[in-house]
Amino acid sequence: MIFSDWLSITLVCLIGAMSPGPSLLIVSYQTTSFGLKNGIIFSFAHGLGIFLYAFVTAIGIGLLVIKNPTLYTGIQIIGIVFLIYLSFQMLTFTKDKVVLENNYKIYKNPFLIGLSASIVNPKIILFFTSIFSQFIKPEMIFIEKIYIAVLASFIDITWYILISVFIQHSLSKFIKKNISVFMKSIGIILGLTTVILIKNLL
Repeated sequence: MIFSDWLSITLVCLIGAMSPGPSLLIVSYQTTSFGLKNGIIFSFAHGLGIFLYAFVTAIGIGLLVIKNPTLYTGIQIIGIVFLIYLSFQMLTFTKDKVVLENNYKIYKNPFLIGLSASIVNPKIILFFTSIFSQFIKPEMIFIEKIYIAVLASFIDITWYILISVFIQHSLSKFIKKNISVFMKSIGIILGLTTVILIKNLL
């Protein structure tokens, strides 16, 4: 692969990571509710999911998902149920709830949430099968495909860690002062996103 190939793949991965979607809302929820540590763990887990999608797309398996209506619809349904659950958690968010969870150390699992957010996210599935796959050339060797998957994962992890740090530090005072309103707003946006996904599915 030449430099222009790597540059094109890097740019398309950046666009994919930075485009707004459910994952951005979920990492905001993790960071504001449970702290920067959870936001970072979420980011690494989300990046792992991205690595898996990038790898299977690079070796051609990703096309099987989009070409199998039953499998693709099943993943979409699981994703919608997952987003409905998270939206409900955000809409019912209260300061007392966070205090109770912290006292009893009942934390939402950021690794599981992050991995699930990437694997069942219809936006990510479509991105890799319809856009990312266009940059995978038949003549690429196996090790190059692994490097591409690692690059996609690294970009994703870095972006969401930056988002977590920004939310935790730059917006910390504002968020802490208006935490309930902030979380409910995220819940409403995520709920509307879910409604759009349901409409597209039907």
